[in-house]
Amino acid sequence: MKGLWYFFGIVIAAGIFAGIAGLGSGHALGIAWEQFHRHRRRGHVSRDMLDTSSARDRDAIIDTPGIDRDRQSHRLQLVSASPAPLPDISGRRLHSVRFFAAAVELDFGAVLLPLGGDVAVSAGSRRTRYPDPGFRDAICSLIGARVDRVRAISGDRVEISYDNGCELTAGRTGAAVA
Repeated sequence: MKGLWYFFGIVIAAGIFAGIAGLGSGHALGIAWEQFHRHRRRGHVSRDMLDTSSARDRDAIIDTPGIDRDRQSHRLQLVSASPAPLPDISGRRLHSVRFFAAAVELDFGAVLLPLGGDVAVSAGSRRTRYPDPGFRDAICSLIGARVDRVRAISGDRVEISYDNGCELTAGRTGAAVA
């Protein structure tokens, strides 16, 4: 019986050791593979850019001390995520409404307007918000109504007034597709 326990101990220890060795060698090979391809991509990108760029584009390349200007590639820059301009949907009729997990998409024929965040429909003194009961009915009651006025509130929020007296207020989730 004692020999059986030794056997199980040796097999378990060998399995754990082989697993750790496999993870370590896989990690090391993965790092080497990634470094090789980063070096290779950097060479291809800079060579392709130099072949296709004009003299004006070459002048825009950032100077780095110790590196030949012709061998540099463009640098990545962070840009602010400002919302796309709100399309002019004044006078358009709402054709359909699509409901997604975290957004509502309004279809004005040739323009799709995705809305998300805190979507609310106001009809007179009654205000219904997502996911309150009756919200889907309230927003679907806007189908066929014509847009009177569109107003962007603080860049990422939009307020749409309809000819039937209802208003829709929501956050914009992305760019409108025209």
